[in-house]
Amino acid sequence: MRKRTELIQLDKIPSGTAQQRRVAYVNGRITSYPSKSLEEARRIYHKALSKLDKQEPYSGAIKLTLLFGYKTKDKKKIKNIWKTSRPDLDNIAKVFIDQLMKHEIIQEDSNIVQLSISKFWDERSYVLFELEEV
Repeated sequence: MRKRTELIQLDKIPSGTAQQRRVAYVNGRITSYPSKSLEEARRIYHKALSKLDKQEPYSGAIKLTLLFGYKTKDKKKIKNIWKTSRPDLDNIAKVFIDQLMKHEIIQEDSNIVQLSISKFWDERSYVLFELEEV
């Protein structure tokens, strides 16, 4: 069973989510396109994941654990730890998971059979992910 754990340090966790798509009427058709904040989130994760060592993509049944650490200087927030404000947990996870597929770290997001996601306050910003074949 393979297992991979990576810590990606960021200046800031991007706020763009998969739900932030825009709609426009172009040439008589309705078109959907990503918002600027979604594009920025994709760019930040793309840059960070590009620095990781290439490995064989995970396929088959996968357990994925995601931890989003949000930087704050407020010691009270760190003591209470959980970040209960926006962005929504499921939406930030989707953007990151899509980038895991794009970078061929996982073959398909449908292979994820167990998913654990947390967001909390910390002294620095980072995403920690752990992949495990199950």
